[in-house]
Amino acid sequence: GDKLKAGDHIILIESSGIHANGVTTIREQIVSKLPQGYLTPLPNGKTLAEALFKKTHIYAALQQAFFEQGVDLHYETHISGHGWRKLMRAQRDFTYRLHVIPPPPDEFRLIQETGKFTAEQMYAAFNMGAGFAFYVPGEQAVLVQEIARNLGYQSWDAGIVKEGSRQVIIEPKG
Repeated sequence: GDKLKAGDHIILIESSGIHANGVTTIREQIVSKLPQGYLTPLPNGKTLAEALFKKTHIYAALQQAFFEQGVDLHYETHISGHGWRKLMRAQRDFTYRLHVIPPPPDEFRLIQETGKFTAEQMYAAFNMGAGFAFYVPGEQAVLVQEIARNLGYQSWDAGIVKEGSRQVIIEPKG
């Protein structure tokens, strides 16, 4: 995090779904409330079980491509276990202001509705469709997204690092 600075862009890379964050909560608080349990169908035609046990993306090849193509990475972090709070994991006093968020996969909507969780609780605990974040100078944001796309990942130039107190602000969610 030593290179992280105000003005850096926050590039979010898609998750493959739930990853490992919150699986205990889901098992204990959600599945037991669903009449069909793990076999509950999702709007995308898959079952909750298929969504929960989907292979987690491994982002090492993406990181390697960034290094090989000279991307000036200022910081990076996975988004799991503590959800989007991980965006402020660097021990620096910055405000991480997000203006774009990925659409959450169907399983997150089911979890939120069944568990009666607020948006704040969901983003504090789950990845909500973003599995990794890279922080880069603004002039490299397009290159980072191009590399990600070439490797089959969807990405979003989602926000910016600002001077301010250590917090994550997800503008679309208030």
